[in-house]
Amino acid sequence: EYKQFKVSPDGQSFAYVTDQLGQYKIYVTYLSSINKKYKIYKREFKMYRINDKTYPVLAWHPSSEILAFLTEEKGLLSMHYFDINSGGIEVKALFNMEKVTDMAYSNDGKQMVFSGVYKGQSDLFLYNIAANSHKNLTQDIYDDLNPKFIDNSTKIVFSSNRTNDSLGTKAKNQEF
Repeated sequence: EYKQFKVSPDGQSFAYVTDQLGQYKIYVTYLSSINKKYKIYKREFKMYRINDKTYPVLAWHPSSEILAFLTEEKGLLSMHYFDINSGGIEVKALFNMEKVTDMAYSNDGKQMVFSGVYKGQSDLFLYNIAANSHKNLTQDIYDDLNPKFIDNSTKIVFSSNRTNDSLGTKAKNQEF
């Protein structure tokens, strides 16, 4: 099973995840070395079980020199930064977040926008990479998914189940 196929911004590399019986691997292929794929990460054991197929989540830095990927291990989220030049991986813990479903870099590569789950609620978060911190951009009952920066990272587009196309309305949580 293949998932999370991501092409680097310069178009010279691509990354993807394979999943076989719950064991996932992340591969990077460089177009300059045809038919050469490099496994950069591997986790879990092959087992028949119910697997969480939502991890890892991948995103390319705008420079195309860093592939960020987020994993969940033992209930903790970790952000990994793979440097394609050195082959090294830097890891940072991501706190106060239950799940991240998608992420994207800003144009300058200093921030990311996440679609994340916190306290059972799907919202958007702005992540400062240097400070390893994030803040809520939305906080309501609606699902906010697949965020991307646009207009030179001055705006964010995302998909949602909102009843209108504006964030101007704050709905209160309702019991059904």
